[in-house]
Amino acid sequence: MIKSENYINVCGWMISELADLRLNEIFIYAIIHGFSQDGKSFYTGSLSYLMEWTHSSKPTVIAALSKMVEKGYIIKKPPYYYPFLPIIRRF
Repeated sequence: MIKSENYINVCGWMISELADLRLNEIFIYAIIHGFSQDGKSFYTGSLSYLMEWTHSSKPTVIAALSKMVEKGYIIKKPPYYYPFLPIIRRF
């Protein structure tokens, strides 16, 4: 559940450098980035968390994650608890 004090930080470089992503995909990327920006940590949250933040269906979130992995924007890192998690940002 998203608490009223939670937030997502979308940086300007995400909009310009990831210009081929749709807005909900940028939000997903921003969430992953928020958990992994120190270069050591990983996003280990659930698909449901990403679904809730983006108001997207499970297939839509999975497709967005697949697209970002394919483009090299994010990297899947084992162990895989879900098909695409945990994830680390590449930049």
